Amino acid sequence: TEGKLRWTPGALLSAIDEKRWLILDETNRGDMDKIMGPLLPWLSDQEVEVGRSETHGGEAIHIGWGEERQSAVVKDNDQQRYLAGTDFRLFGTYNPQDAQRVFRFGQALSRRFVVIPVPASIRRSPSLFAVLRRWLSPVHWCGE
Repeated sequence: TEGKLRWTPGALLSAIDEKRWLILDETNRGDMDKIMGPLLPWLSDQEVEVGRSETHGGEAIHIGWGEERQSAVVKDNDQQRYLAGTDFRLFGTYNPQDAQRVFRFGQALSRRFVVIPVPASIRRSPSLFAVLRRWLSPVHWCGE
């Protein structure tokens, strides 16, 4: 309104707000180092300011990690905090045949993810989730 930009949450913050997982399909089709670069501290368990609710001022928008299972959005004085719960998951998929032709992950980003190769033979199997279950559990995710 009145020529001012208005902030709205994108896919990541919406997933946290809606207590859902986020799946980024075909991540090698985008320059993930540029897309996720500002979130590297968040992926390393630090809270990060990702913007403000208004062009000049407004409340600060933060993303961080909560200690509860469920994600939450907390409004403090002059900031809004999106806290990913311990059950939150961020998945990225890519086709290894295209991996060399489009964009590559830099080392800083790639070491913040667990790579789970999924062989072609299992992709059509209804037991795919049973095979991947250990990678999806909070215990494995937290590195315990």
